[in-house]
Amino acid sequence: MIQRKTHPFWSVGFRPFFFLAIVQTLVASCCWTLHYLGWLDIEIPVGSNFVWHAATMLYGFVISVFIGFLLTATAKWTNTPPLSGNKLKAFFIFFAIAQVMWFFPMVFPKFVYQAFFLAVYIFLPLFLIRLFLRTKHYRNMFIVIPVGLMCIGAVFMFAQNVATANLWVGLTLGAMRAMLVVISGRVLPFFSKMALDINVQAVNPKAEVFLLLTMMALIFEPLYQYLDPYGSALWLVLTTFALVLNLYRLWKWPIRKSFSIPILSILFIGYLWIPIHFALNIASHLHFVSQLGQPSVHALTYGAMGIMIVAMISRVSLGHTGRKIQATTMMKTAYGIIVFGAFSRVFGPILFPAGYISWIGLTGLMWFVSFALLAIEIFPMLLKPRPDEM
Repeated sequence: MIQRKTHPFWSVGFRPFFFLAIVQTLVASCCWTLHYLGWLDIEIPVGSNFVWHAATMLYGFVISVFIGFLLTATAKWTNTPPLSGNKLKAFFIFFAIAQVMWFFPMVFPKFVYQAFFLAVYIFLPLFLIRLFLRTKHYRNMFIVIPVGLMCIGAVFMFAQNVATANLWVGLTLGAMRAMLVVISGRVLPFFSKMALDINVQAVNPKAEVFLLLTMMALIFEPLYQYLDPYGSALWLVLTTFALVLNLYRLWKWPIRKSFSIPILSILFIGYLWIPIHFALNIASHLHFVSQLGQPSVHALTYGAMGIMIVAMISRVSLGHTGRKIQATTMMKTAYGIIVFGAFSRVFGPILFPAGYISWIGLTGLMWFVSFALLAIEIFPMLLKPRPDEM
């Protein structure tokens, strides 16, 4: 038997942070849905109910997934040992404490919370900067920009002015959207090649650079989208480019061939929600669809992020724990539920606005059930050693 210096749970970043992400979203989604339906009273520590909802999901759940993925993937990209052992444990504990703080009223002055969150969240961009400089992987350095914005945004959730908090929610959504596009461009062709045993056709390099620059510019859309006619026109042009370039990406990828492999096809289904998000953004801007329930926002968060996170957690957990990369029945059930939930959350209020409250309850339940099924399947893998180490 192989001797291990540390428990498998602390051997690599995806294990504790995927675990925390699932627990956090189960608690946060349940609390938010019950609170919105009027069945649970919550004394929130930040500006408004919607700011609190965004804070728990973006600065808790989604960032936890990004941290778990980046701590794991960057070790592969740079051919270095992953963060593990006591260092990983210390970062995780402080980050977990920050997540708990979202659910309780403030007992200290705001600056205490802001200082604590800054100290905790800034670790990831500083860690990445040091890693990329030390290994001379300078081309990865641009990742630090959206990661830094995501992490600093958590500090501004405690701002006195709700408008400031809403601004940073918008900036964070733009940063997360850019990260999703960047990461997908790296892993989806690789996953396709591994699963389908084919050479995935390369996307036009110039189109990829243009897409990257467009996504980076759109991170800052809350600063110019409604500023003046020129800012609005710039936003419309960039959003149209993002829509077309992401559709072009999907067209170049082997989507039809992936349909026989659920753990791969679900990633493409999730990515499809990114151009749907941009299309709804334009439609809302031109007053073609109602803003009830913010369909474009939830096409990004519930659709693209939710579906792709379920897919990535299952795929990464299987692959990096030495198991066969094949979706189980429970995983496929989780995929189906969250895809149906995304359609219901985004298009339900558009088609049947009178039932908006019911749509919130139904889709909140589907989100919870999807991640609960994922937890049942994934948690044992995260807690146990790889089969080849047992």
